[in-house]
Amino acid sequence: MILKCNFAHISLGWVAILMVMLMPYAVSAAEFENQLTIEGQTLYINGKGPRKKSFLTVYDVALYLTEKGSDAEAIIRADHPMAIDLIIRSRFATAERISEAFREGLDKSTGGNSQAIKAQTDAFMSVFENGVVKEDTFKFVYLPESGLNIYKNGGVAAQIAGMEFKQAFYGIWLSEDPVTAKLKSQLLGRK
Repeated sequence: MILKCNFAHISLGWVAILMVMLMPYAVSAAEFENQLTIEGQTLYINGKGPRKKSFLTVYDVALYLTEKGSDAEAIIRADHPMAIDLIIRSRFATAERISEAFREGLDKSTGGNSQAIKAQTDAFMSVFENGVVKEDTFKFVYLPESGLNIYKNGGVAAQIAGMEFKQAFYGIWLSEDPVTAKLKSQLLGRK
């Protein structure tokens, strides 16, 4: 009888731990604005979703465009204003891990030919030098006249010029070899 009670106690304890670990974040991808206004240009949310690794949500991300779009290649190639809004959701998403994930994503997006954007990639990585913590927000805003403008927690973090880098960056989520096919589909407004 004691063994049964201890076993039941342990089982309930493990169930409680698993529930906490697997509990979705209450604010998750729902907290993104329906539109952003940047430099007088209104961008509309095209799609949003979580980036999950194993059972953890690493970050939530949303894609904003001047008008709805579902053609990934056209979005990548477009020389129009657009934005990626990203919110870190896991305390395990350290600066080192995020930097490594972006480097891998840029390499995959360019089909392994990321040397052509090495200088821009190095400048981009400087955004993460001061660390990354849960609930940090990043806005990656592409404007044709200035390139990729990066904001961390509302402040200007960097500006990366060049269409080639912009295409590689948006290709992380939208290329033929995206971070995940499900997230690509969600960003394109598909479920």
